[in-house]
Amino acid sequence: MSAGLPFFRYHPDPLASGSIRAAAETCACCKRNKGRLARRKPA
Repeated sequence: MSAGLPFFRYHPDPLASGSIRAAAETCACCKRNKGRLARRKPA
């Protein structure tokens, strides 16, 4: 499991799969910077 992320029962490591990526930019939707962003299409 990726550190700092909640447990996703059906997707245990979203960083490794590319669904979520580390990012310094602010989320366009919620305007917060959490250090990661979801990708529209996994890598």
